[in-house]
Amino acid sequence: MTMWGGRFSESPSDRFRALNDSFVFDRELLAEDIEGSIAWARELAAAGVLATAEADALCAALAPMGAPEDDARLMSPSPRSRGEGKGVR
Repeated sequence: MTMWGGRFSESPSDRFRALNDSFVFDRELLAEDIEGSIAWARELAAAGVLATAEADALCAALAPMGAPEDDARLMSPSPRSRGEGKGVR
């Protein structure tokens, strides 16, 4: 699936297409990316860069996005949301 839905008169550039094509791979890293972002928010709070309430708010907003059942919110189903492949949670 592409993000190019006929709204434009020209096709996307090769550079844009390469970026768009990486979304399939990027989606597979979603849970790990969210987990890392939550850990980073906690460390920033521990270091005093963020207030605890700010870190809590960030973590509360990020946590549901990393759940495997939320893959359905993405543009197309991933192997994880279909229950395929390694690392199914």
